[in-house]
Amino acid sequence: ILGNISKAIEIINLFIETVKSNEEYKKSYLAAGYGKLAFYFYRLDDYDKALRFYNKAIIISEKYDRYLDLGYLYSRIAFINFELLKLDKAKEYYKKADK
Repeated sequence: ILGNISKAIEIINLFIETVKSNEEYKKSYLAAGYGKLAFYFYRLDDYDKALRFYNKAIIISEKYDRYLDLGYLYSRIAFINFELLKLDKAKEYYKKADK
């Protein structure tokens, strides 16, 4: 499984680089790419990188008015904080996800 996740991360990084070069694709797909990257780092138990990429996805979603994506991203950050026993932070992000 680890090899498959590493390969997936490699492919997603290529996808992100491709998407960055096209303004229209950026609006539609860049946040999703970072969200997928975050998910795979989460699967590798690299929570710091997962949180960093989820936060990048949030910034991009806000920049391009993709507010439907935010609930999912906030809930993923909440879940990671819950697993890290950062319960106040988890609660904060679950509330954001619920808006």
